Amino acid sequence: MIKLVDKEPPKGIWVGDMEDGDIGVIVLWNDIDYDYIGVIVQRYNNSLVIISMDDGWSNCFNNSTCDLPNKCRVRLLEKGETLIVT
Repeated sequence: MIKLVDKEPPKGIWVGDMEDGDIGVIVLWNDIDYDYIGVIVQRYNNSLVIISMDDGWSNCFNNSTCDLPNKCRVRLLEKGETLIVT
């Protein structure tokens, strides 16, 4: 197998670098869970909560769910961005 080496850093930031209350959109999740890409999340203490759903990851930063800096990444939402509830 031949594979191209990607020298660009992963997009977004590692979820562990989010501060309490930060809101972001998942851009990469464990290389396999593509269903989470585009999902809006908020950091709440040591949990990552999926906005508008009763779901998320409790104690996310103290277990193996979110401890992969190059595989669990979000883009923080910026001031002025609009969220639409459907």
